[in-house]
Amino acid sequence: MTAMLRSGLLLLAPLVWVLGCAVPVAADLDEPQANQVVLALSHGGIAAEKQTDSRSDDRWQVEVARGDAPGALAVLAEQGLPSPPAPGVLDALGPSSLVPSRTREHARVVAGTAAEIEQTLRRVDGVVTAHVHLAVPLADAWATPSDATSPTAAVLLRYRGSSSPLDEPQIRRLVAGAVTDLDPERVAVVSSPVVETAPAAAPQLVRVGPLAVARSSLSTLQLLLGIAFGLNVLLTGLVLALWARLRRGQPGPEPPRAMAPASQDAR
Repeated sequence: MTAMLRSGLLLLAPLVWVLGCAVPVAADLDEPQANQVVLALSHGGIAAEKQTDSRSDDRWQVEVARGDAPGALAVLAEQGLPSPPAPGVLDALGPSSLVPSRTREHARVVAGTAAEIEQTLRRVDGVVTAHVHLAVPLADAWATPSDATSPTAAVLLRYRGSSSPLDEPQIRRLVAGAVTDLDPERVAVVSSPVVETAPAAAPQLVRVGPLAVARSSLSTLQLLLGIAFGLNVLLTGLVLALWARLRRGQPGPEPPRAMAPASQDAR
């Protein structure tokens, strides 16, 4: 009986592994990033689920079936997801040095401002990636108005769908509003759609007896059926063994007792 129970546990181990065969394809994400990844995979025809990251309660990870992991990674690589976190102004400034350089501090402020604009653009529905480059000259107190150089900006936007969720005038106004003395006409905007992986219209199905499954899930189904068959055989053996033990322990019918001869006194 103990050996049969051990065999049952050995059969259950692959079943537990198969039932938990989801693998993460993106981790350490904030919730908007996780939603963006799930949406991109859904457009690519891959089912994905958002889960709390085990390493941090306020971070997220996206999981897909083990067989879908290569396709999911290809979709995310095509769309540049998950987007790398852009530092804000305070992050770009970093720790202050004892003797800060005016030029260096100015460059950090410009980099942080560009990162803040990128974050704002990425929050717009339909925007996949956004990169902002700012050319803001350092103000010179001794420069004359004729020597002053006006700031410029360039924006590269990639979006999902047939048209950009923001038109060029809107992007120019948004960028110019974040930079002092920046004329909206001096903001160059380049936008392009993301080439998405077309989802499969219908997966090719393979029949296994009365069941029809996708070809990519055939091996998993066969494994599950094999485990189910093994468990069925194991349980049948356990029932038969228990029944046989009960029969061996049951006492048989008592033999009939012989009748005692009648005594002389009875006569």
